[in-house]
Amino acid sequence: MRRNTLIVLILLLAVGVAGFASGGQEGTAKIELEVLVWKQEATATYEAWAKAFNVLHPNVTVVYSGVGNYDEAVKARMAAGTLPAVISIPGGNYGFILPKAGIMMDLTDQKFLSRVKDGILDGQRLDGKIYSLPIDLAAQGFIYNKKVFKDASVQVPQTWDELFSACVKIKAKGVTPLVVTGHDQWPLGIAVMTIATPFVYGPDPNFDMNVINGKKHFTGPEWTKAMEMYSKLLKYANPDVNDLSYGLGNQKVAIGEAAMVIQGVWAVSSILSYNNEAELGLFIPPAPDGAKKNVMILGADSTIGVNAKHKDKDMGLKFVEWLTTEEAVNIWTDVTHIFSAMKGAHADFDPVAKDIQKYVDAGVSLYPLPNHMWFMPNVWSDWSAKLQEFNAGMITANDTNQTLENYLLEAYKVYSK
Repeated sequence: MRRNTLIVLILLLAVGVAGFASGGQEGTAKIELEVLVWKQEATATYEAWAKAFNVLHPNVTVVYSGVGNYDEAVKARMAAGTLPAVISIPGGNYGFILPKAGIMMDLTDQKFLSRVKDGILDGQRLDGKIYSLPIDLAAQGFIYNKKVFKDASVQVPQTWDELFSACVKIKAKGVTPLVVTGHDQWPLGIAVMTIATPFVYGPDPNFDMNVINGKKHFTGPEWTKAMEMYSKLLKYANPDVNDLSYGLGNQKVAIGEAAMVIQGVWAVSSILSYNNEAELGLFIPPAPDGAKKNVMILGADSTIGVNAKHKDKDMGLKFVEWLTTEEAVNIWTDVTHIFSAMKGAHADFDPVAKDIQKYVDAGVSLYPLPNHMWFMPNVWSDWSAKLQEFNAGMITANDTNQTLENYLLEAYKVYSK
């Protein structure tokens, strides 16, 4: 009897050791789950996610690798075969480099995708399949300091004439009406694209593809008008438009040295980091023909997926699925102060969110951010650099627009292969 008992114990011990060695049961092996991220404004959220996920999976430590130049970092790690288990990628066409390379796991049939708000997944389809989960919904517009507006007796402008009139009143108070942060280049593209939306992408959401097909041009009346409005706004901007950094520009809005900045809602957390008592609001560029025909940029800016070739892909998938849960979504909205792409997420976490929700409730047209075909590698950065030249008076608006068209056409040749 004792012999049989001893044999059983030996067998059980052998099975246990085998299970530990194979990592077959969760909790038996420690996993360091690396997540490559590019949205630096969400650092606090990433840390909160890591702690919450570790509570559910004590054997898993989530670590984040931030990148400054996303394109170069991803290409380098892809060539070296060192991409992590979980990868955050930009929304839309800009983020398709990894799925097209066969690196990202196909998520199309995952049940958790049903938690994403209707219509948002469409911007992430590559040949009909989904390779990354949309995390946020980013709106773009004029983020403004409400106290500055109040002190200057300025209301939210409904027309372009009212906007320029507001700039005059604010400037008379000794405050910079608008900060333009061209030192980092990319904010210039954000500003001009946001201004262009009611003139270009509201009337024609497929404008970029029409340019690619030769039906329209960036030198046409739509973008010409957009650059005209941008030029007029520059008269009320800080004199160092090509030297002011993104962070310092946000600081000026936070402390009331400037009234407005044209940015996406991701900038809110950055602005509040300089003054958490700043009362902020957001309004979208006035429509050319009245508010009833207005349009707002709102779409997935950041998405996240799983490296199908990584040894920890199964745990990576569990992490991505967990990001759709109520717990993870609440962390996102409460900490990052950016709309979530998930159904049921609350949208009243700050005054800026409430402003955006008012536009949505009012029925303004929505232009999904990923629709921009020039979110392809190099187009955005190269064009933003050209905007610096325009700001400095080195090239004309027509030159700037023609350059954008050239960049788009060249990039699409590579993208479409």
